Amino acid sequence: MGGARIIKENIISIPKIGILNAHPGLLPKYRGVDVILWSIYNGDDIGVTIHFIDKGVDTGTICRKKIIEIEKNDSIKTIREKAINISAELMVKVVKEIIQNKEIKTIDNKKEDGKQYYKMNKALMEKVDMKLKEMIDGKFN
Repeated sequence: MGGARIIKENIISIPKIGILNAHPGLLPKYRGVDVILWSIYNGDDIGVTIHFIDKGVDTGTICRKKIIEIEKNDSIKTIREKAINISAELMVKVVKEIIQNKEIKTIDNKKEDGKQYYKMNKALMEKVDMKLKEMIDGKFN
């Protein structure tokens, strides 16, 4: 889906298998938008999740997750680029499993196990840059 708006239930019900979404956050904890930034702000792992879409916001069953490894020279921009690449990699794996009729093991994605995040304001974004630098310094120094 890649950042599309919420899809109505009558559309979600059309495909036999379902609709997959690549989400730039670790579900179920980080639903919504700007979750890479919120993960850094909260000092949590940053990652990508592939999940089936349901009528909620990032609440469909989880197919795959992967944590993004932070490297010494990373920035918000490079982390977002990594998220895009990992999303594509994981999506291909899930689609291949579906095509090959393999059973896809899914994980429940309970709404109460996470929080829906919204657009981060500029003041907090500045803090995120500082927190990312601290995270990198703590890991590599």
